[in-house]
Amino acid sequence: MNVGFVKYHSTREELGDFLMTATLKDPNPLYNSTGAFYKLDDIKNHEIYKPYVQCALLAVGVKHLINEPGVGNAINAVEGFKKACTEPLCSKVFPDGSKKFCEMCAQFPDPANAAVSCSGYDTGPGHEKTNDVIGLMDEVVNVSGKTTLYLFTIGYQRLAQELLQGTKPHGTNTNEYSTVDIAPHFRKKLVAIGVGPGKFKHAVKRARELAEDQVGLLTGMKERTRKGPHGPIRLKFDDGSLTTSSLAYLSMLPYDAVDKIEGLEPWRGSVHNITSPVSISKGIIAWENFSLARKLGFKPCVQILKETAGRGPCDRIILDGNHQGENPQVIRQAWLWDYKQILFYQVGGAKEPATTGINLATKSGTEAFVESAIADLQEAVKEYGIKIPPPEWVRLKQWPKGSICPNWANPGGPAFSKIFRRPFGKITNVWYGNSEMAEEGSYHGWAEGALAMAKVNLPEMVKELKSLKN
Repeated sequence: MNVGFVKYHSTREELGDFLMTATLKDPNPLYNSTGAFYKLDDIKNHEIYKPYVQCALLAVGVKHLINEPGVGNAINAVEGFKKACTEPLCSKVFPDGSKKFCEMCAQFPDPANAAVSCSGYDTGPGHEKTNDVIGLMDEVVNVSGKTTLYLFTIGYQRLAQELLQGTKPHGTNTNEYSTVDIAPHFRKKLVAIGVGPGKFKHAVKRARELAEDQVGLLTGMKERTRKGPHGPIRLKFDDGSLTTSSLAYLSMLPYDAVDKIEGLEPWRGSVHNITSPVSISKGIIAWENFSLARKLGFKPCVQILKETAGRGPCDRIILDGNHQGENPQVIRQAWLWDYKQILFYQVGGAKEPATTGINLATKSGTEAFVESAIADLQEAVKEYGIKIPPPEWVRLKQWPKGSICPNWANPGGPAFSKIFRRPFGKITNVWYGNSEMAEEGSYHGWAEGALAMAKVNLPEMVKELKSLKN
């Protein structure tokens, strides 16, 4: 799925007058289906492009200066973008000393927050690094022309299970496959983990001790082998059932792991300190006899061709508005999913549209959220003279703070990932892999992160399984 076909509209006053002139009708000659995308030289002619295009070019220019003092190593992206957009650095974008980048920057009083606004992800440039915001623009609106979004059709848990089952055929019979012994748990909520035989409460205590040793590694303590058992692995679920295993692979969210599972509590403070948690809100609305995509002349992600669902360009509307005060914004991204359905998608912190929408739906109900969401869309399409009717059906799904943790809160994140993926130490057969703990912070929030952790963890698990069989 191509993620770069974006239409942008903003009423967010704090970002300045320039972005507020953006409309859904604005052309974007720098991004099209032939593979064109934003280039540094395009900044030389920035004045001929509309606000959203220049917003994308803002990230391109700052990226070019990322290694300059005070940009990539700034305390946060707000300061990094500001430094890049100020003399003498902004004149260093072009060898001839052209001030075109300086001129373009001047239209954005808060350039880092402008870039975040144009990405549609409210991840907080005040506590992210400059490169994190540039990475966000690369990932979610394809500024560098290298990003494609893939969707799982079978669900990630089933995909992971099939990866573990192996694909190498045995002998001459190509219908047989080598497998490893795995018993995945679906629809069961883990509430406690223990290590060792005997009473379960003693096994949980043992797990805490081993976890404490691993947490100590973060402060320079050497890894040690504490006396006592390192197996079996004991798992307790919320239905009261207990499972005993030779090894376990944990894949729940980090906040769920350390806040809700007995035995992992020693990790709680460290996980909270190293991550930048945000909330997520998604919703699909649908009409039987109305198509906003057709009214706008936009092409959705799924198009019906010869009675078969086929891939479309995937036009997306990114909206922004004031995040506080009366009638605050509740939606940021509106994916034209097909001709009758729109997918709303918001990611953000405590005072951003994602959380505002969750709070509104929780306090006042789904109808109140939908009414506010339609109002946000209506504001964006008013120049078309379109009246958006109430949808026929709605489905909302909301994830609280900590559901994803974009990037790392400090540079120690990659080292933390290496330790936390073995939460009870290398001798204990428990591995952990979730996208939000991947070494590469830009993978957080994406399946890439979970796959990256699996790439490291699964060979170790297979090796251990083979030794158990022997």
